[in-house]
Amino acid sequence: TASEHLYRVFLAIDQPLNCFPSGHIAAPGVLLVYVAREHPKIARLLWTVFGVAAISVLTTKQHYLWDVLASAALVWLCVKISERLLSRPARAR
Repeated sequence: TASEHLYRVFLAIDQPLNCFPSGHIAAPGVLLVYVAREHPKIARLLWTVFGVAAISVLTTKQHYLWDVLASAALVWLCVKISERLLSRPARAR
């Protein structure tokens, strides 16, 4: 099928050495933290979709568990750094 062909092309292009940490998890994760804070009513839905995406990169064998865990740590670090930078007075920035 076309989707199977595209999947095989993707696997051929996506080399195993470029998976740590998972950008598929880290980039949307940072964004999701702030979107969930701004829209708490849909936060649970957003985190559910994010969880499914995290599982999907494992089940498609794009990433390993430690890639996803490192991405979660990276998300946490990015959020903490940005909060620290944004909490500084404007002149200090």
